[in-house]
Amino acid sequence: MKLQKIALLLSSVAISGAALAVTEDGLLDTTSVGKTDVTIVKENAVQITGLDQDAFNFGNEGYLAADLAQTDDVCIFSTTAVYTVTATSTNTFAMSNGATGSIPYNVNWTTVTAPNHDLDAGPYSGPTLPADAGCNLSGGSNATIEVIIAPADFNPAPIGTYTDEITLTIVPT
Repeated sequence: MKLQKIALLLSSVAISGAALAVTEDGLLDTTSVGKTDVTIVKENAVQITGLDQDAFNFGNEGYLAADLAQTDDVCIFSTTAVYTVTATSTNTFAMSNGATGSIPYNVNWTTVTAPNHDLDAGPYSGPTLPADAGCNLSGGSNATIEVIIAPADFNPAPIGTYTDEITLTIVPT
């Protein structure tokens, strides 16, 4: 008997903690009224568009006297006022020739509010500009990713073709 009372008490606590649906069938009569819940869960959303596959194809170089940099303008759309962008790389921000050589590089993230944030040093968290919220539809941009190769890293590297892959992760915050 005591065990049944405890089970009954626990089940009533479990029911009171759960959201109960307000679904009610109507009565059979000349008019009938029924009720039901309508529910949707709105989540934050984010999208990056405008990445150019060939933006960081540096071509053929034999010697660098100064930093070599290339940029790609992108669009960040977010349903929140702030987003975070994190960059990762297959080879930890170093292009590899698959054998013995590697060439480190830097990745910068630039927006109107945050010029030249060094993404290879850590994530950037900043505002989404409301005026550019639709740039993913209009083809505009509100951020720039830049890859920079320094002469001190490039010049002593062995001859070869060097590659890496950057992954940008955008999270609404």
